[in-house]
Amino acid sequence: MGSYPAEQSVFRSDTVMRRQLVSSLRVQSYTPEEIVERLTAVGCVNPSTGAPWGVAVVKSDLKELMIQWQKQ
Repeated sequence: MGSYPAEQSVFRSDTVMRRQLVSSLRVQSYTPEEIVERLTAVGCVNPSTGAPWGVAVVKSDLKELMIQWQKQ
């Protein structure tokens, strides 16, 4: 079973929004742990579970962002 295209679109949208926030916070010198706290404070949580994003997700976002930044 796979996700429906509409579900995939929402997932991508959530990921893009979260990474924009992560990027903004990182350039302000927030640590991954502090980024998790800030994301939670502004209501940016996992839409599937309602739980806060974990440090591992933020670190993964930062890794992807670094790759994107290096390409620019």
